[in-house]
Amino acid sequence: TCNGIDENCNGPADDTPDIDGDTFTVCAGDCDDTDPLINPGATEITCNGIDENCNGAADDTPDVDGDTYSVCDDCDDGDPAINPGVSEITCNGIDENCNGAADDEPDGDSDTYSLCVDCDDGDPAINPGATEITCNGIDENCSGPADDTPDVDGDTYSVCDDCDDGDPAINPGATEITCNSIDENCNGAADDTPDVDGDTYNVCDDCDDGDPAINPGATEITCNSIDENCNGAADDTPDVDGDTYSACVDCNDTDPLINPGATEITCNAVDENCNGTLDDDPDADGDGVSVCSNDCDDNVGDSWATPGETVNLQFGAVTGTMVWEQPLSLGGTAVVYDVIRSIDRADFVSSTTCIESDDGTDTQAEDLEDPLSQVFYYLVRAQNNCPVGEGSLGTASDNTPRTAAACP
Repeated sequence: TCNGIDENCNGPADDTPDIDGDTFTVCAGDCDDTDPLINPGATEITCNGIDENCNGAADDTPDVDGDTYSVCDDCDDGDPAINPGVSEITCNGIDENCNGAADDEPDGDSDTYSLCVDCDDGDPAINPGATEITCNGIDENCSGPADDTPDVDGDTYSVCDDCDDGDPAINPGATEITCNSIDENCNGAADDTPDVDGDTYNVCDDCDDGDPAINPGATEITCNSIDENCNGAADDTPDVDGDTYSACVDCNDTDPLINPGATEITCNAVDENCNGTLDDDPDADGDGVSVCSNDCDDNVGDSWATPGETVNLQFGAVTGTMVWEQPLSLGGTAVVYDVIRSIDRADFVSSTTCIESDDGTDTQAEDLEDPLSQVFYYLVRAQNNCPVGEGSLGTASDNTPRTAAACP
């Protein structure tokens, strides 16, 4: 058949029937005369391995991009970089080698996430489905930020750096406030307090951080008004006698009746009020003799004691004149004298005449009366402005004190 010769002399050359009835015989180019869909007039269906149009090429597939792979094998015949023979580029969403899997990416750690989405495909605990652990510097859930830490207090520091993310005044950029036991700047040390004087106690505990001898561990020195041991009490002085005054101000801390607040009792040689003066006895009249020194009248400045006995009474060269010496103890500066005359040496009370009375400070007198046949006896008495201002008259021969009438 199909040689144009009627070998069997039956009339038709080749004797070729159209078995499938598609109007094309084998000799007319029907490459499958048993299938009416296959003949030279059929439309070729590409990529099914069948030569529908009987042109001798199954699929009639062109290689549009010229990469030697037809459209039947080339999954993108418009791009010569994509065909079954190229190397796959992972994680770009493109199937370069036409194996049907975009990226050909393995799951290295078997956590069901390929390396295209798994930020560490060597660790099954790290993948987009993992729970983030904050503040460890690892991006467990592959979200991009390590730790996924919020800034709760809005001070621009996350909880990983902010030691109190609930307080915007506390963060690594804050200024430290000393001695409040709060770590404002998050450096781990509450208060950031130096020890200026180098005594191992910082300014929060040291009441004088400029003096190494003053700190909570120092020994207190009493009564110097310095709080060496920083306990808040200068001197740490007990009140032994319980009178509310410590030994630093109490001049006798064993006697509760003696302290700076006590009332002074005069003339007992005890300093009850601790002012440093025994008895606090004033010298009101300024005569240099206080009440405790037996000033007879502390309101009279010229007299402080009763005068003593005048001595050495003598008659002068002129008849009727006499002189004497002032007492050894004047008892004041305003001493005057009485001159008393008697005709009875044993009686200067009833048989007397005052020839001078308060005669001033001179120690002489004159008696112009002539005793005639009598004998006159004289006593001189000093006196001043004390309440008992009449001085002694000495003693009689029997050692009894002499008495005399008062002169007007």
